[in-house]
This record gives sequence, C-alpha cells and structure tokens, in this order.
Amino acid sequence: MSGPECGRLRGALDAVGDAFAVYRAERDDAGTVTGLWLEEVNTAAAGWLGGTREALIGRELGAISPASVDLGLWQLIAGGVGAVQVRRRRVEVGPPVPGVFEACVTPYGGDRVVVEFRNVSETARGERLLAAAYEATAEVRATLQTALDATSEAFAVCDVVRDDQAHPARLPVVLINAAGAAPLGTDPDDLVGRDLQEVYPTVVDTGLWQAVLAALDTQATCTHRVRVHDETGTLVVAWDNTIAPVGEERLVITWRDVTDDERRERALADAHDHARHAATHDPLTGLANRALLLDHLAQALAAEGERIAVGYLDLDGFKAINDSLGHDAGDQVLRAVADRLTQTLRGGDTVARLGGDEFVLLLRHLPGEWDEAGFVHRVRAAVERPLRLAHAVIEPRTSIGLATSPPEPADLGLLLRTADERMYAEKSGRRALPSPATERRSAPDPARP
Repeated sequence: MSGPECGRLRGALDAVGDAFAVYRAERDDAGTVTGLWLEEVNTAAAGWLGGTREALIGRELGAISPASVDLGLWQLIAGGVGAVQVRRRRVEVGPPVPGVFEACVTPYGGDRVVVEFRNVSETARGERLLAAAYEATAEVRATLQTALDATSEAFAVCDVVRDDQAHPARLPVVLINAAGAAPLGTDPDDLVGRDLQEVYPTVVDTGLWQAVLAALDTQATCTHRVRVHDETGTLVVAWDNTIAPVGEERLVITWRDVTDDERRERALADAHDHARHAATHDPLTGLANRALLLDHLAQALAAEGERIAVGYLDLDGFKAINDSLGHDAGDQVLRAVADRLTQTLRGGDTVARLGGDEFVLLLRHLPGEWDEAGFVHRVRAAVERPLRLAHAVIEPRTSIGLATSPPEPADLGLLLRTADERMYAEKSGRRALPSPATERRSAPDPARP
C-alpha cells in the first residue's frame, strides 16, 4: 500500500493509543518460521520497540528486540503465522515502556500477521487486588469496591458452587464493580449473591460458561470473546472476557468492550479477502484468472491417480461483434458465456478467462468411462444458445479443444498447449462457416407505448 491511502491508514493507526505492527514470516525449507520481518508499525509500537518507523521497518524482530525471544513474544507471533484463531498472551516488560501488556496476534493471510499490544497494567493490577480480596476485611473490601468502581473495566468475583459430582453448577457473585453492573441497570450490591447465569442469561449461548469450565479445569487464566449480533447478523457489541481462577472455588472475571477492535479486525479480514479475490479473478466475468487456474491445475496434477481434462475454448468471430455492436455488447456476451460455462460444469471444476474471448475449463475426478464427445456437445450447445441483447440477437459460436490426462502426460504446460492446439485445429476446420449471426433491432421509441 502506498500513496494517500497508506498515509490515511498510518494516520488512523497513529491516532490509536494501542501499538500495532505487521510482520512477514520467513520460513526454511521445512516450513518452520525462522524470521519475523517488520513491514508496518504505528508510532506507539515504534516507541515500544525503541526506535522510529523509518529505522525499524525492514528489520527482523529478534534483532530489534532480543527481549522478545526471552519473553516468548517471538514464539507467540511465529505460532500465529497461518493460524486459524487469534493468539493472545500477557507479558510484563521493563523499559523503555514498562508495564503489563497483552499481545494479540491476528493472522493476515499467507505469511503475514498483525500484532497489537495493549497496556493492561491497570487491569492486571485490578485482578491481583481482586484475588487478594478473597480474605480481606469488610473495610478493605469497601475500599477495594470504591477503587474498582472508579475504573472503566468491568470486574466480578464469583464463588464456585459444585454439584454432587463436583462439577461447577453455580457462580454466585461475591463482588462486582459499577462498570460490571451498569449494563444491567442496577446497583452492584443488588447483584451480590446472585448466580452469574441469572445475572447474564446468555452466559451459555455465548460460550462464556464453557470458558469458565476450561479455566477451572486447567487452573489457568484464559480469555474468551463474546459477540452479540442483531437479527440481520450485524455485530452489535463484542466483549473480551478474562477468567482467572483463584484456587478451585473462586473466579475473577473481567470484561472489556472491544466492539471497535472486532469491527477493525473484520474490516482487515474483508480487505484481505477482497484483495485476494481481485488478484485471482477476472474483473469482467468474476471467473478465475490465469494465476488461480494454474494453481488449481497444479493441485489437480499433484493428486495421485486422478483423471483430469483441460479444455481451451474461444468464440469464433468475436471481433465482429465488437466491431459491429460495440465493446459493451462484447462484454455482455463474455459475461453470458461465463455464466453458461459455470452452469454447465460441476461444482468442483474450474472455469477461467485468460483474456479476450479465451476461456479454459479444468475438469477433475473424471470417471474412466467419461464421454468426451458428449461433454463437448453439451458445452457447445450451452454457449451457442441465442443471446438477446438490448438492440440485437446474437448466436455465439465456439471452438473447443480438449486434452485429458491420462492418456496425455501429467504435465501442466503440455496439457495447456495440447488443448490450445486442438482448439485451433478445430477452428481451422470451421472457418468456412459464416460469422456469428446478429439480428439488429432498432432502439425503442420512448414516445410510443
């Protein structure tokens, strides 16, 4: 990304207090991540790393911050490359920016990850205070309640009540601050003694109850994100929950509104998906382009024992359509042919447009008794159906060449060349036929009914 768009993005990231960085992974021949190279960083992250954006971009994380290896951050980020889920970890660091930080590693397609560092020193301090409140006196608890009510983070302490089989059954609230009670429109004191499942009826549906059980089972702090959507599927609110067991009979739960973070992560994922689609698909027809076709063909050839076919197809006399009716009409024909080819093939096959009026078909998992002639007949019949445009009716014609492996060698380049040559051989035999028939119709008179 460059130019004004890059400048706006950097300005937006610099305006956020949290630290953001984008790393590109380098792998060895075995696929193991051996390097994490910094590709983008905002001002907050640059300060955390002890340098400027210009001095840091292009350098390897281990060289920038040797402490990242000792803290386990390098390993955390490397493990997030190509991962399915977001990875998080808290670390306590010293100068130049001391405190407790939460690292959030989000996969960004391929070998890239987005890393966010958020200062959670206040939250961690509150959790420690809450844990210490387990045996605090009433006076200390009142002081703690006042301190917690002054924070924007939501906290709750719950007892763990178990059933006859020693399974957690209820979580009565022992202590909750004003931020935790505010969404319920009640006073914190009114919630003390009530079961968390009563206070938050969606605790099971959102997966928070399962996260509580996992934290109690492992006796380790865990995090869980709750997402709430409206009836249209639009995100309404998102919360990050931290569940910290205090022994087996008490829990400290914190939650923080991360709706903006969730929307930003989704926008980032959507942007990546759109960019990948644009890089692998033809903008006019939406079909696969040459790059995606070659990737699918390489996968098919790598599948041992699979029979495949490659078909080259173009439209006879397509230039005459552009010359007589204009390029808009030609584009309509190409889109219509793309739709017809897609409807003719099976779901696991590929239709690609290489440019102009050239299309390639990739058919996979063909049976031994596959009827090549019947397939060509079906494709030709689909493509050559009359096509009604605004001011003309066109009868497209097509030439098709097929190469099947086996018996053709399982060689990517050779299969494509063979199909191409057979298409042109067929075209040579059809050149005596007239150009595609077009019937012009005059434009409608708006004054007539």
